[in-house]
Amino acid sequence: MNFAATSMLQSRNENPKKRCTVYPFHPWDDKAGKKEGVVLWVPQSIEELIKEVGKHLETAKNSYILSEEGGKIVDVEMIKNDEKVFVVSEAQNEVK
Repeated sequence: MNFAATSMLQSRNENPKKRCTVYPFHPWDDKAGKKEGVVLWVPQSIEELIKEVGKHLETAKNSYILSEEGGKIVDVEMIKNDEKVFVVSEAQNEVK
């Protein structure tokens, strides 16, 4: 196997660290203004991410993660490096 093929296989098998910025409001909430978020390493599961966010930001127990487009993120593999994501609760989403 040549160097390029070996390098490609290694990059597929390795999981490089990704980070994301998490904001504590719905991405479509114009009234939220500019609230501080938190930059975190993306962990192995969405549950771990929500738990880690809860250590730094005020969140509800029934929180979940949304993309900038408002789509619910169900797997951390869907989060790109340096992506902005939003933690919301079911109660916050009801008013949208």
